[in-house]
Amino acid sequence: MNVKKKRSGVLASVLSKFFIFLITLIILVLITALCLLGSIYHSPSPAFKDAFALSMMETSAMHFLVEWFLPPEEVQRILNQNKIDDTTVISDPELVKIVIGDDSHAGDDEHGNSGDPSGGTKKLFEYNSDGIAVIEVTGKTYRGKMMIVRDPARVFIGTPKAYGTGAGGMTLSDMVTTTGSVAGINGGGFYDPGKVSALDGDVPTGINNSPGIVIKDSKIMYGKADYKYDIIGISKDNVLIVGKMTGKDALGMGVREALNFGPSLIINGAACKVEGASSGLNPRTAIGQRADGAMMLLVIDGRQASSLGATYEDLITVFMKYGAVNAANLDGGQSSMMIYNGDVITTPATLYKPRKMSTCILVKG
Repeated sequence: MNVKKKRSGVLASVLSKFFIFLITLIILVLITALCLLGSIYHSPSPAFKDAFALSMMETSAMHFLVEWFLPPEEVQRILNQNKIDDTTVISDPELVKIVIGDDSHAGDDEHGNSGDPSGGTKKLFEYNSDGIAVIEVTGKTYRGKMMIVRDPARVFIGTPKAYGTGAGGMTLSDMVTTTGSVAGINGGGFYDPGKVSALDGDVPTGINNSPGIVIKDSKIMYGKADYKYDIIGISKDNVLIVGKMTGKDALGMGVREALNFGPSLIINGAACKVEGASSGLNPRTAIGQRADGAMMLLVIDGRQASSLGATYEDLITVFMKYGAVNAANLDGGQSSMMIYNGDVITTPATLYKPRKMSTCILVKG
């Protein structure tokens, strides 16, 4: 009996010391992290401080890391000096002339023109037998994938059955599976009260949690007809429509389906003006279209040692390289993901289970 009590006492002592060690270690890690953050925010390099603050401000669960160290007026200064200028220009659908042809294996040059293998045209990629090309894209701080879909009629916006609190969003994987799609990326924003959980994902939002709109089958599924949104839509003629407009205006332009997010990156062949660093380094998702109609879906990995993430300017650079005439930013962060032929072919930033969302961009099989 005494031996059992002695063993129990030894075990209790060991466990007690272990928990004390663990708590001490956690406290030391927190103190080190806070000191590191403090040194970053008070760094003599304004550019470094701004870049870090911008990255954290775009992360829904990490705003507090900025707000702890910087006064509100300093945060606003950083946001004002590092952005893409807000534009009222709307994309001109006449600039897109859809030409599918029979060149699904010919590849394209850097301006999006069909390549002639015998003509010496520089090839950046070739389409797979299904008319889809998947290209590795890399930069100094990021890696990701660009998917180019030759026939824009195959690209559409995926939605759950209904919207509103309690209706329930869907994961990208579920939307791909239930629609029989061959590929997909995440779409617009969604109300996320849990910051990292997104248990519902059933209330669409725009950038910075602005009001959301979803158009499906030429009808407003969620949102208001007379409210102005940053529309990212697809017309009945399979042309990407980008710009600020009301839901009624979008329907008047022949938009068959749409969501809202932003900012716009390229409109009518011109890159939107970037001020400062434009944004922080984060996982990104975006959509664009070439003059020949091919749709471009881009996902950048981020918040990883091998890929910190991309800025909006990085996205513009990639889209311009591959010939986009219009392009816009979609929801990013933990939601950023690309699926192709049943596999997740990018590396999501989240360690949590896949997030339920309000919209996605899908490609018909």
